[in-house]
Amino acid sequence: MTKKEKELLKKLADCHDGTLTQREFFDRGNQKIARRLVSVGLVAEVSYKNVSSYQLTEKGWLMLGPIYKRFWYFFTNDFAKILSIVATILSITATILSICAFSR
Repeated sequence: MTKKEKELLKKLADCHDGTLTQREFFDRGNQKIARRLVSVGLVAEVSYKNVSSYQLTEKGWLMLGPIYKRFWYFFTNDFAKILSIVATILSITATILSICAFSR
């Protein structure tokens, strides 16, 4: 995460009600950065009465928090991916060991 992205997240977190209008969020040429934050899932776009506003998601709040909270969020949300990677590594290792054992 770049410095400008972090500054934009802090700006959104520091606002009084947790949301910024489209004009406030995209000010000073931050449109590219803001769109990236929305696409990554750190910021959510909310429309109310044809007015677009932006607010931090849970993932966005955690990016501003301490490192252990970010790690726990990654671990709990991607646990299935972690298990599949470990299972794949173990199966490859078992296959290699069985090939080496039978080749002797």
